[in-house]
Amino acid sequence: MPSNQFRFFAVAVFMAFMAGPTLSNEETARILQESTLEQIDRGETIFRKCAVCHNARFRHGAGPYLNGIVGASAARLDGFRYSRQFSRHAKDTPFVWKADALNAMLSGDPKWFIGNACLSIDKVEEDRPWLLKDAGDRQSLIAFLATLEDE
Repeated sequence: MPSNQFRFFAVAVFMAFMAGPTLSNEETARILQESTLEQIDRGETIFRKCAVCHNARFRHGAGPYLNGIVGASAARLDGFRYSRQFSRHAKDTPFVWKADALNAMLSGDPKWFIGNACLSIDKVEEDRPWLLKDAGDRQSLIAFLATLEDE
């Protein structure tokens, strides 16, 4: 069950957006405008699966923290040691974590990511805990990620 603190934050972000876009990037604003509070709540629940490697408290774990990820350039965080493969991929083919890129990564779309250019985990599909087969779950997680503001 989402915390009252999160609910307050989600409502505040939603209301601030409705009053006039003050968020730092257009992709975040677009996602929040198209999302319901129920989707964001569901995304927070789904995020627990991601929290094995990532967090939303500006601290790196096995993976980088995800505050401000929506609309951000790949491999952007100083202080996190990205895999060589991902660093090379982000340098050779720069990209931004827009909703379509996040959706492709979370769905395991092989046309978008070749091998494990995103994550250094090199295992079979069943061992990829970030995969979300349900499109609604991916949309909800992306909506939650859009609420995680950067520093």
